[in-house]
Amino acid sequence: MKNTILKIILSVYITGCSVATLTAQNPKTTINRGNSPLQVGQFENGLTYHIYRDSTLDSEKILMGFMVKAGRDKETADELDFAHMIEHIPFVRDSVYPEGIDRFLKYDMVPYADVTAKTTKPFVKYWFHYPNSHPEAFEAGLSWFREIASGLRFDEGIMDRIRSQVQGEMIFRMRTILDCAAGKPYISYRLYGRGTRDFCNIVNDMEEYKAEDLQAFYQRWYIPENMGIFVVGPTTIPTEQVIGKIETQFGDLQQPVKVPEAIDYNEFYLSQENQYINIDTRGLIEIPEIQLYFRKSPKKGICTEPALKLSLLDEMVGSLVTSRIQRRSQSLNNQDIESIVFYPQDLPPSFLVTPKLKSPTSVKKGVQLLIIEFRKIMDNGYTDAEFHNAAKAIEDKYVNREGLTAQSIMDELYENFWREDGFLPREKAQYIKTLLRGLTKQDLNRRMYALFNPGNKVDVVVRAADSSSHGLNKKEVYGWMAEAWKVPVADWEASLKSPEQIKIKPIKELLSQQEFSQLSDTRDYQVNEVPEYGITDMDFPNGMKVVLKPFQPKNGFKDRIQVQLIKAGGVSQFTGEDYAAALYSPDIVSASGLGSYSEQQLEAYFRQPGQGGLQLLPYANHTEIGFRGWYLPGRLEGLLEYLYLYLTQPNVDNSALADWKKSQKVKLLMEQRNNDLKLRDFTRNFFEGQPFVYEETIEAIEKAKVMDLYRILFSGPKGYVVVITGNFDLNTTMESCNKYLGGIPEYTLKNKLITKEKDSLYPHSIPQGPLSFNLDGDDPRKADVRVCYSGRLDYSPKEDAGLFVLNKIFNDRLHNRLRNEEKNSTVYTVFSTYDLFDQNNRYKLTITFNCVNSKTKKMINALKDEIDTLKEQGPVPEVLENVLANISLYYMPAYEDNAEHMAMQLIDRYKYNKEREPLYRLKDYIQNITVADVKELAKKYLNEENYYQFIVSEKSSQVESNNF
Repeated sequence: MKNTILKIILSVYITGCSVATLTAQNPKTTINRGNSPLQVGQFENGLTYHIYRDSTLDSEKILMGFMVKAGRDKETADELDFAHMIEHIPFVRDSVYPEGIDRFLKYDMVPYADVTAKTTKPFVKYWFHYPNSHPEAFEAGLSWFREIASGLRFDEGIMDRIRSQVQGEMIFRMRTILDCAAGKPYISYRLYGRGTRDFCNIVNDMEEYKAEDLQAFYQRWYIPENMGIFVVGPTTIPTEQVIGKIETQFGDLQQPVKVPEAIDYNEFYLSQENQYINIDTRGLIEIPEIQLYFRKSPKKGICTEPALKLSLLDEMVGSLVTSRIQRRSQSLNNQDIESIVFYPQDLPPSFLVTPKLKSPTSVKKGVQLLIIEFRKIMDNGYTDAEFHNAAKAIEDKYVNREGLTAQSIMDELYENFWREDGFLPREKAQYIKTLLRGLTKQDLNRRMYALFNPGNKVDVVVRAADSSSHGLNKKEVYGWMAEAWKVPVADWEASLKSPEQIKIKPIKELLSQQEFSQLSDTRDYQVNEVPEYGITDMDFPNGMKVVLKPFQPKNGFKDRIQVQLIKAGGVSQFTGEDYAAALYSPDIVSASGLGSYSEQQLEAYFRQPGQGGLQLLPYANHTEIGFRGWYLPGRLEGLLEYLYLYLTQPNVDNSALADWKKSQKVKLLMEQRNNDLKLRDFTRNFFEGQPFVYEETIEAIEKAKVMDLYRILFSGPKGYVVVITGNFDLNTTMESCNKYLGGIPEYTLKNKLITKEKDSLYPHSIPQGPLSFNLDGDDPRKADVRVCYSGRLDYSPKEDAGLFVLNKIFNDRLHNRLRNEEKNSTVYTVFSTYDLFDQNNRYKLTITFNCVNSKTKKMINALKDEIDTLKEQGPVPEVLENVLANISLYYMPAYEDNAEHMAMQLIDRYKYNKEREPLYRLKDYIQNITVADVKELAKKYLNEENYYQFIVSEKSSQVESNNF
């Protein structure tokens, strides 16, 4: 802890040259960088500053950061989430700061984006990014950092508020029982030596946390030596003046005489014997999950040439093994193992590798296959191409520094400070460049063997149905691993394969020359130009419509051209067992392959050079079917060939159907224990009439029925609307669409199936509210709540714009009320969505949140109170102004400039053959809306008869009530 960055730099010499030239200045020491825009220094009290002032830096904002090395690794087992709770205090609204961080709105800063914080294992990071147009915000930011450094308060009111917020955040982040009972945080803490605390109960345990204990943690770790101030960007304030202002704010902070020592959990973890943990997942997992953790030394204090070289080699090995395992995973064709996942991680410091098994009896093969894969890499070594690619990736990341953004510079400085590294970014780049020149493929291969060999420690975690599943024990599992390290690789690879495996025949083309010859390039179709929308419609004789919107996207994946297809009707036209088979038919067909090609053959084809660069996924729901996808420039023909196969040559494979049934039944089991999904399914059933699907229904799905139902839904061209948006050539695209889509014939059903008449596809009626439904849940920590306002409307662009604004006001006000203003709410996030459905003549405003069970009634009452205020008084003018500004600044550019959002808006326009205006064309209506307009809308649409309330919580009987 006492080896600060300054002391490290003073002591480090590499190849005879000192890392930095130091100039002593009392009461501070500054590292001068000559012509470099970076200055680093440290005050006598131990606080460090990094100033990167560059007037040529292309940045609209000045980035200010305050980091405290007081993260989760400073907590004892009894202080779980103390660091996180302290992080929340500067954002609480109270009598001292009734506006909270909204007081920075006057600097045109966005709360929780420009001014926010994050807690990690080693540190808590606060940032304050202000626009260049408000230089006066600099001192406001420093003052806020100073409040955090020494001025936080810990009275009971503050304690209740932050406890509530962190409880809500933990509930939100660990959404299901599986997440908290057997998820990554639980596993990591057990491996790491942080205890065996049940994360499902910690939400309730937090009720016992005391303000004085939290304050003691704050005083122990929020000390100058743990603090760093960062300023990066084209600030006009001279560097010495910046340093002087920092010294004025922080120079009087006192470093304690006795600096506390943190528990070194990394050292504890690395010193332990191999750990074996069999985790009871409370019956939520049918097929076991195996996780192997190959331990590695954490990257910290890289202040010598050997340490830097080792760090680079570890990073290169990690990326290369990830690539090798990913390729191996894609080529697996094994009856026991579906795929393998590998990635480096910091908590615990290790390389994690895990197979996805297909059956409960394949644990042994899963463990041994992983060892075999590492042995194959070590036996064969890395190729010259792999080595050069890995070295190039390191060079691009650390050495080639042209065009660095302000944020990337800030991130480098953050890392340098919290790791206590001896190299600042520019010097680090120079030394890495030198090291790369001398690095060899043999260095990489030797490091691979050092990280993965039979003598290294490997932790094993088994997530299974219960703690005694399959009778596994540590001796047996480690015996399998030892066996796999010793035997000949070829013998074990043979034993891990199945004689029933399908031989993958490589394919050279999606469509044969005969199939190409059947496509006609010349057809009659109607073209309709719509200049006010910038779109071109193509209407083909087969009933398919293509909508083309060429434009240059400014955000999102700017080079991707978005493709969406939709056909109204969906699986609502089927009943009984046919319904489930139709609903899942696109998933089963996707898993089976197309035409004469298996799924594995298609995947292998698209992995070939020049054949990738596109994605297409079919879907089906209650009211519509379609495809979503994208392609890169030059890959339209490939995407349309793929789509042509989906429409004309679907396939259902018996083996793929059997595998899908297994995974889908497990998925249904998981969804039945997930409050969020239970709530989703219930509201779909209530508002849209979508039936529930049960496990026995899945088992009854048959191959022939799936094929027939898929054909009815997808194969007929009539009724399809195809939308293509992005930067593409209009004439070329029209020619290709004509070639592949215009001649698709209407499919004639071979087997007679009973379907509903078109006019009866939307007969579902919704009873008048107010109605309340309480559903049994399986999660003891929380209640999941949805409040909906839904009813009929006569569509008009003005009305649509008004409801859109009303929804955004919900998001603003309800978030502030339930999370920031309501005491002890335990609500982390509340969000509202706005939908039109039933041919655009029914609206639905849906407000969703979750909280601790005991707070449910209180939170719903607070929500109703806000809505009553909105109906009686309308929104506060400042709230409406802020909402409209956010729509203008953040939402509207996405609707106008993002190809995916543009495609979704045009799909909405054509979905029901109804002239719905795209959202981006409603901006004039939106920006001209008034407080009186919103008040009128609230009175019109937020009525009791349109109110529906849904709650999922543990041990509550289902109740339907009209009493409010």
